[in-house]
Amino acid sequence: EKIKIMKKKALVPYFVGLSPLKYAKLYILFILIVFVWFKWAEHQNYSIEQVNELLSLVYIPISIGFILIPILYAINFIYHRGNLNRSSAFATLALKNNLDYKEYSGLIISDIKDIVSEYPFFTTFFGVEKLSRDYIIQKKDKPNFYMFDYAYPISSRSAKYTFHKTIFIIDFTDLKLPTFQIKPSGLFDFILRRNLKSMLPKTYSERLKGYCFWFEDKESSASDITKIIPSELLPIIKENKGLVIECFSSHLVINFNNCKIPSFNLTEFFDLGVSVKNAYLNQS
Repeated sequence: EKIKIMKKKALVPYFVGLSPLKYAKLYILFILIVFVWFKWAEHQNYSIEQVNELLSLVYIPISIGFILIPILYAINFIYHRGNLNRSSAFATLALKNNLDYKEYSGLIISDIKDIVSEYPFFTTFFGVEKLSRDYIIQKKDKPNFYMFDYAYPISSRSAKYTFHKTIFIIDFTDLKLPTFQIKPSGLFDFILRRNLKSMLPKTYSERLKGYCFWFEDKESSASDITKIIPSELLPIIKENKGLVIECFSSHLVINFNNCKIPSFNLTEFFDLGVSVKNAYLNQS
């Protein structure tokens, strides 16, 4: 089957590979660092000339951020404006592709509950006792696959924030795929030394620029991994910033890093999931 690569528009509201929330966090961190420096300068009795010299350096970045962050959030709001008709969009997509639609809101369904409950500390799932809803299910032919919304809360003493994402999961049990992960690289990957991309052939590592690649090296070697990563998968990853692909217990999980796909882009995300599925089937 023909592999479809998304080139028309981004599926999620990323700007230069980052979400609006990430820009806001970086801006707040920058402000905090400047504030701490001023306190330190006051304690060290810095002269007014030295303080003004720093102010001249940070004034423009702070002003740009002050204007830009609300604009990014406004674009993000517009991007997600169609989410009120989300269940209807899922149902229409299922009907269009002759698949089953489960109008449901609750814990992970029994079909994939065992996989999610045993899922390692990757990027996608954070426990089975979390909210999920609006399932598109394909069980008529193998491989079975599911597309749904998933949410998990992160709490602290003073606040609670819920992350939402749209997930496409494929049951590749017959292919016996090894455990691996492809996701946007981050600071913790460097600290924990989880990025094993350097062990891949150069043709693979160059195409995964900006991504972290990890695999269970006790189960497989780098050469084994390259044999099961279809060449058609690499351009799909390159064309879709923020894409996460994880494999555990021969189930392939596809989503964007902490991003719920807008309703008007659900068809494109579905096509993306099917493209990944076909890439593996064409290789087997």
